[in-house]
Amino acid sequence: MDGATALTNDEGYLEHHLLNVVAGQEASDGAEIFGLGVGLDLSPYCRRNLALDLSGGTTSAVVGQVLAMLAARR
Repeated sequence: MDGATALTNDEGYLEHHLLNVVAGQEASDGAEIFGLGVGLDLSPYCRRNLALDLSGGTTSAVVGQVLAMLAARR
């Protein structure tokens, strides 16, 4: 997080903003939100999400996981 944002707003400002934006976009018919977290669980923020483990590099298995998530669209 950048320092100016941290100094100007409360501790959970960016998290709450992210939750509100994703919820608003997912509620609309025109957007699909996919969360790809590199070593992060984004399930609190996005219904469709994937936590990627890139410790072994970007392998075909990792690419396959991403493609499978995208193929399972609404």
